Amino acid sequence: MLAVIPMAIQAAHNDLLLTLPASRRSNTSATNMPTIDQIIAMKDDIKLVTAFLVLNFSVVALAIAGYQKSGMRLGAVLSHLTS
Repeated sequence: MLAVIPMAIQAAHNDLLLTLPASRRSNTSATNMPTIDQIIAMKDDIKLVTAFLVLNFSVVALAIAGYQKSGMRLGAVLSHLTS
Protein backbone atom coordinates (compact mmCIF):
# COMPACT_ATOMS: atom_id res chain seq x y z
CA MET A 1 0.00 0.00 0.00
CA LEU A 2 2.83 2.41 0.75
CA ALA A 3 4.34 1.88 -2.70
CA VAL A 4 1.08 2.96 -4.34
CA ILE A 5 1.04 6.41 -2.76
CA PRO A 6 4.42 7.55 -4.18
CA MET A 7 3.40 6.23 -7.61
CA ALA A 8 0.17 8.20 -7.45
CA ILE A 9 2.07 11.31 -6.38
CA GLN A 10 4.57 10.83 -9.21
CA ALA A 11 1.72 10.41 -11.72
CA ALA A 12 0.05 13.59 -10.48
CA HIS A 13 3.39 15.38 -10.64
CA ASN A 14 3.94 14.25 -14.24
CA ASP A 15 0.42 15.36 -15.20
CA LEU A 16 1.11 18.77 -13.69
CA LEU A 17 4.40 19.05 -15.54
CA LEU A 18 2.69 18.32 -18.85
CA THR A 19 0.29 21.22 -18.30
CA LEU A 20 3.12 23.69 -17.63
CA PRO A 21 4.93 25.50 -20.43
CA ALA A 22 8.31 23.97 -21.27
CA SER A 23 10.14 26.94 -19.77
CA ARG A 24 8.56 26.29 -16.34
CA ARG A 25 9.14 22.52 -16.17
CA SER A 26 11.75 21.45 -13.66
CA ASN A 27 11.77 17.80 -14.67
CA THR A 28 12.79 17.13 -18.26
CA SER A 29 13.10 13.36 -18.01
CA ALA A 30 11.97 11.07 -20.82
CA THR A 31 8.78 10.20 -18.90
CA ASN A 32 7.33 13.60 -19.83
CA MET A 33 7.89 13.15 -23.55
CA PRO A 34 4.86 12.13 -25.61
CA THR A 35 4.84 8.61 -26.99
CA ILE A 36 4.82 7.83 -30.70
CA ASP A 37 1.14 6.87 -30.44
CA GLN A 38 0.32 10.26 -28.88
CA ILE A 39 2.20 12.09 -31.62
CA ILE A 40 0.36 10.12 -34.32
CA ALA A 41 -2.95 10.83 -32.59
CA MET A 42 -2.10 14.55 -32.48
CA LYS A 43 -1.36 14.50 -36.21
CA ASP A 44 -4.74 12.87 -36.81
CA ASP A 45 -6.37 15.55 -34.67
CA ILE A 46 -4.66 18.27 -36.70
CA LYS A 47 -5.94 16.69 -39.92
CA LEU A 48 -9.45 16.50 -38.49
CA VAL A 49 -9.44 20.13 -37.35
CA THR A 50 -8.06 21.25 -40.71
CA ALA A 51 -10.75 19.34 -42.61
CA PHE A 52 -13.43 20.81 -40.34
CA LEU A 53 -12.18 24.36 -40.91
CA VAL A 54 -12.01 23.84 -44.68
CA LEU A 55 -15.55 22.48 -44.67
CA ASN A 56 -16.80 25.47 -42.66
CA PHE A 57 -15.02 27.91 -44.95
CA SER A 58 -16.56 26.18 -47.98
CA VAL A 59 -20.07 26.44 -46.54
CA VAL A 60 -19.61 30.15 -45.80
CA ALA A 61 -18.15 30.77 -49.27
CA LEU A 62 -21.11 28.98 -50.89
CA ALA A 63 -23.58 30.98 -48.81
CA ILE A 64 -21.90 34.26 -49.82
CA ALA A 65 -21.86 33.20 -53.47
CA GLY A 66 -25.55 32.31 -53.26
CA TYR A 67 -26.39 35.67 -51.69
CA GLN A 68 -24.47 37.54 -54.38
CA LYS A 69 -25.92 35.50 -57.24
CA SER A 70 -29.48 36.11 -56.05
CA GLY A 71 -28.84 39.85 -56.08
CA MET A 72 -28.70 40.42 -52.33
CA ARG A 73 -26.22 42.97 -51.13
CA LEU A 74 -23.79 41.35 -48.73
CA GLY A 75 -23.28 44.64 -46.87
CA ALA A 76 -27.01 44.84 -46.14
CA VAL A 77 -27.05 41.27 -44.86
CA LEU A 78 -24.04 41.87 -42.60
CA SER A 79 -25.47 45.12 -41.24
CA HIS A 80 -28.73 43.30 -40.47
CA LEU A 81 -26.87 40.53 -38.65
CA THR A 82 -24.82 42.96 -36.55
CA SER A 83 -27.77 45.13 -35.52
